[in-house]
Formats: sequence, C-alpha cells, structure tokens
Amino acid sequence: MLFFYAEVCDNWAVESEVFYLKMRLTMKKIVLILSLMLFCMIAPAFALFCHHCGKQMPDAANFCSSCGTPVAGSFEPAPPPAANPPAAPAATVPTPAPVVISAPTAPVYAIPQTSSPIEVSLADYDFVNQMELLLSNSNYDVASREALKLKRLHNERMNQIASRYSGYGSYQRRLHDLHVLKFNALENYLEAWKGSERGPDPARAQAEKDRALFMLAQTNEAIDVLLSGGGSLSSIAESEEIERRMKRTTLNYVVTAPYILIDNQRLNRGEPLWVIDVLSGSAKVLHMGRGRSSQPICGWVSVYDLERRSNWRSDPVFFYSSAPAQPVTTVVYEPEPQPQVIIITGEKRYPYRHRPSPWPWPRYPDRDRHDKHDKYDKHDDKHDKRDDRHDDKRDKRDDKRGPYKHHSYVVVDPKFW
Repeated sequence: MLFFYAEVCDNWAVESEVFYLKMRLTMKKIVLILSLMLFCMIAPAFALFCHHCGKQMPDAANFCSSCGTPVAGSFEPAPPPAANPPAAPAATVPTPAPVVISAPTAPVYAIPQTSSPIEVSLADYDFVNQMELLLSNSNYDVASREALKLKRLHNERMNQIASRYSGYGSYQRRLHDLHVLKFNALENYLEAWKGSERGPDPARAQAEKDRALFMLAQTNEAIDVLLSGGGSLSSIAESEEIERRMKRTTLNYVVTAPYILIDNQRLNRGEPLWVIDVLSGSAKVLHMGRGRSSQPICGWVSVYDLERRSNWRSDPVFFYSSAPAQPVTTVVYEPEPQPQVIIITGEKRYPYRHRPSPWPWPRYPDRDRHDKHDKYDKHDDKHDKRDDRHDDKRDKRDDKRGPYKHHSYVVVDPKFW
C-alpha cells in the first residue's frame, strides 16, 4: 500500500513538472507573438516619408522616387568642428574710449530675393515654324507626308514643356499659348487643304481654308506684338485683344430671312456665312455651307440688308477696314475790300410817271398824284381800299405790257456841284 502511494506521488510530480514546462513554452510563444504584433504596429511611425507628396521612401534615399523632391537635411553641410576656446586675456586696466558723435544713419532693409520665372526659348517652337514654311512652299502630297513627322515631334516637345508650364510667368505663358493656337490653325489649314484637293465638297473646304489663313495671319500678328514689346504688360494686353477679336470675327452666322442675295446668287434660310470685312456701309460675305460649284459664293452686300436678313450684328470688335481718307480741302477766306461810300444829302421825290395814262379815266386821282401813288409806299388809312382797287387794275395792265419799272430819284442841291 505504501509502495503504491509512493508511485502515485512520483507520477504526479513528473506530470506537474511536464505541465509547468509546457506552460512556460506557451507563455514564451504568446509573448513573442505579442512583441511582433506590437513592432508591426509601431514600425510605420519610424519609416521615412516624403514631406511633399507623402509617399514612403527607402531609409537611405536622398530624393523622393515619386515627385523627385530632395529629402530635408540630405544636403546640409556637416557642422564645423568646434574650435578650442581661446585663452582668457590678461587683466588690463580699461582705458576710456573717445566719444565720437556721428550723424544718424538710415536703416537699410534687406530686399528679399525672388526667384525668376523659368526662361522660355523660341527654339521650343521650332517645329511650328517649320510646318508653316512646309505648308507655304510645298504641294499637298509633300506637305501632308512631312506634316505627320513634324506633328509627332511637336507633340513630344509639348509634353516636355507641359511639366515646366506651371513655373512660367505671364509672358512665357502668353507666348506658349499663342504658338499652340498657331499650330492648331496650321492643322485646320492642312485639313481644309485636304478637303479642297480630295474631298467631296471642294467649295466648302476652300472657304474653311480661307478662314484658317485669316486666323493664322492674326495669330502671327499677336506673336509679333508680344515679341516686339519685350513681354511688357501693354504688349501682353494687346496680344490678348487681338486674339479675342480674331475669335469673335471668325464665327459663323446664319441666314434668318427666306433668302439673301450675294453676288447675284441666292442663299436660303439657315445657310451659314462668314462676314470677312465691312467697309463704307457694305459687308464682304463668304458662304460657308455646301457649295454649288468649285468655288464658294463670295460677294458684297449692304450692312442694312445683312442685319435684316441674318443674325449678324455690327460690332466694333470686328476687324473693319478703314474707309479711304478723303482729300483735305483748305478754304481760305480773304476779306473783300470795303467799297467807298459817298453820302449825298438831298430831298427824295417821286415825280410823275413818264407813261401816258389810259383813256377815258385817269390813272390816278387828283388827290393821290404826288406821294401816295406807289404801292410800295405807305398809305393813309382812309385811302387803303381805294388804292388797293387801283393797284389790282394796274397789276392786270402790267401783265399785258410787261413789268412796271419803279424809279427813285435823288435831287442834289447845287452846292455839291
């Protein structure tokens, strides 16, 4: 019995020790797992991130692999070695320094240095000028074949410039935008040229070709103004005004009336047209719709008729040709010499008329023979009716004999002779 009890106790001790060992191993595994989990949680806090874009970088990186921003402190020079402190000077008796009185000085403020914008070179737009020369000096077959190569090279160059566009100033951006607009006008001209050579509607393609040439000419003028102005604010504003007017001028308008006559040809309602120019009350109009022959309809029409029969309205924004200058006429007024005035004093009289009176009645009554017989003189009120009756008869006789002559005489006293 005692032996059996001792064996049970030994077995229990062994099992206890084994259980204890297993528990220790289990606790070590749990602690290790918890430590690894804690490390994984706090490890990102010690990683290297870009302060510009926020993406993670390798530990030893000097630049961000995403945006290329240098790491802060990667190029900071090492601090200079600390120099040995100088020995303390020997104690000397201080001597009073002389007092110097100077004028007050004005404070000098440091002007912060601003970074200049990225310079732009005209060589970046060399392919645009090459394409313009190609389209003006070659036939369609050669121009269409070489234009594909120039377009591919131009697109590659524009992709490189796009990364620097955000750093451009107002002058560089304006120059870039104008060259992009010019290249688009060249592409439109090439497309219209293709339609006029091989398209089903050569008249409409020819009209589009003329409008592309107009846009190209106005864009070149804006570039010349910008370059000649040296990038000043006035040159930038003037080039923007030219571009705005060019875009407004090249819009299409439609016929709103039942018809409109241009060059003795009828354009029906809804057909598009382009107003090229306005001069002296007349507008030059180009038909932009489906052609009726090999050439588009183009001619002059009055501004009044155009405004009444289409949705076009006169606007000073348009490029209008100035009317021919009229010759200047200078009128010189020379004063005439004053006539010599001679005043002769005398008594004014009305003698008898030297014409016989009609028979059987006298021409004038006896009481009205002296100064009251002329109808141009003043009459007394009591003789007005009588004189009017005689005047009517006299006028009838004068119509038969001709106009009556009235004479005025001036009697000069003998003393003037």
